[in-house]
Amino acid sequence: MTRWVAIAYGALDLRGWHENHAGVEVMLLATVPSEPIGLIGAPASLWRRLMAGPVTDTVLTSEERVLVREFASAGIASDDEGHPARFRRLEKPWLSSPLHEMVYALVASVARDIQVAVVAIKGPTLHRQGLRDREHSGDVDIWVHPDHVEVICQALEQWGWNGQADQWSGLSFNHSTALEPGEWGCEIDVHRHIPGCSESDDAVFASLMRSTASTSFAGVTVLTPDVPAHAVLLALHELRPEARHGKPPAQPEEVAEKLKVGGLDSFNFAREIKALAVLEPSLRLAYPHRAFVIDHKIPLNWKWRESKGWWRAYWMIFTSLAPSERRLFVQRAIWPQREVLAASDARAGRSAVGLAGARLRRLRKLLRW
Repeated sequence: MTRWVAIAYGALDLRGWHENHAGVEVMLLATVPSEPIGLIGAPASLWRRLMAGPVTDTVLTSEERVLVREFASAGIASDDEGHPARFRRLEKPWLSSPLHEMVYALVASVARDIQVAVVAIKGPTLHRQGLRDREHSGDVDIWVHPDHVEVICQALEQWGWNGQADQWSGLSFNHSTALEPGEWGCEIDVHRHIPGCSESDDAVFASLMRSTASTSFAGVTVLTPDVPAHAVLLALHELRPEARHGKPPAQPEEVAEKLKVGGLDSFNFAREIKALAVLEPSLRLAYPHRAFVIDHKIPLNWKWRESKGWWRAYWMIFTSLAPSERRLFVQRAIWPQREVLAASDARAGRSAVGLAGARLRRLRKLLRW
């Protein structure tokens, strides 16, 4: 006797949601590559029954038996009661954009299936934790172990995200990889580290994994940093220098107020990941009576961002890399990939002049620097 249960990579109850003008009752993300779908009427009612199930074939009408098999083909129902994507609870959206909430649920579900640990950083969780006034973010930021960056990127490609043309892909100094959304309209940034930490990328990620909380996005449990760790990550993000792009960092006083929200545990987390050197001015303002000794230097992943000159920045990057990466770095600096040059021309609004012309322009730019 077949017993059916509801499965999904994310689901939301849109009944009563103020922007639901189409009358959709349940917004679902199937377990096979697709975009979210909406259920109304009898299909929505049946899916909710499966969620409370298992439901046996014998209690279904002939029409419902046909429908439940269509659900199974579409990846929103299963006859496996122990399915890892089994859904048992339907929640209302807590983000202003249910689609973005689905993206968080999707990333967590994909990561679970390929057994990769993922932590969702920044974004609306900062607002919920009292660390940021703004609720909505245009993209989704996740942090994974450095060894798993390519793995998660490849898994998300099946769902419509593609890596942007990135001059520095595959090099360890590159702190994140941007994935273009295609039809989803929500970029995903996959981080391997946060600039400002003197500890190794492996060790920082291990510290982060010990400082997480569980947050539900579209009914899927997603790991997010706890308040103390998130306060430190936000501080590093806002203080990060971008001298060559003319972007001024936040003032230490502003950042100090956010570090206070995290309490003394923020200080302890900053010390654990060796971010005290970078955060010292803000930490001393936040905790003026706290005595501390800094046992590390400001890392090169921060110093090269402070440099206004590209050649100086390039030299610091080069010296920070392992010998096995230096040749690739030099090659990319002088002779970028074809798609990188094409993307650069497109951003600058230049008409294509051929690969040779683009490379010549690149060499002239290096000489000007």
